[in-house]
Amino acid sequence: MDPDVLLRAYKASQNNERYCLATVIEATLKGTPQKSGAKMIVLDNGRSYGTIGGGRNEKAAIAEAQKAIQTGKPRYVSYDYFGQKGQSVCGGQMKVFFEPFAVKEHFILCGGGHIGLPLSIVMKMLNFRVTVVDNRRVFAGKKRFPRRCRV
Repeated sequence: MDPDVLLRAYKASQNNERYCLATVIEATLKGTPQKSGAKMIVLDNGRSYGTIGGGRNEKAAIAEAQKAIQTGKPRYVSYDYFGQKGQSVCGGQMKVFFEPFAVKEHFILCGGGHIGLPLSIVMKMLNFRVTVVDNRRVFAGKKRFPRRCRV
């Protein structure tokens, strides 16, 4: 697998960009350009990194990934390489799983006291970005909120 794919996914997550990870989950032994495990990331703007095989099916997969990003629902699609006249005829089939990742919601916590600390933990468990606002340094410091909360 191309490590650039995971790096791009990480960067997209850090920048709160929506993206979709497309993974070949099943491929015939011959006739497909990629085998099981091949991955491609597609950003919301249609830019892609990695490959699941190129050609017309990859173009279709990019469009499918953008649909998954819009709906927020994972799906899997089968592609075949039994081309019609004028198309490539590799002679195989593969199934691709599309897993969309959405922008995290932002939760601003006003007050880092005895309720704020457990509430920040719950919000992180629910996959929110958390910002703690408190004018008391002891209640809004990294020492009190080490779980990647912005203080």
